[in-house]
Amino acid sequence: MPLEEADAEALETAELSDDPAVLSEAATSSKFSVRFIVARNPNTPVETLHALSSDPLMTVRMSVSSNLSSPAWILES
Repeated sequence: MPLEEADAEALETAELSDDPAVLSEAATSSKFSVRFIVARNPNTPVETLHALSSDPLMTVRMSVSSNLSSPAWILES
């Protein structure tokens, strides 16, 4: 599978999945674009959103803050 195809599949999984285990695993991706999409997915578990709220990239952290499923305590940290 070419790299571009694998990236596209990872992005699609991050965006469309409602499986907490799949989203938690995708949140550890080395690709910031995958972490960004996991952070905005409303099905991402709170524990995963909390981990992503301290991502080194501001765009990922901002995605967590714009996720309506993020509880206030994550946004305050």
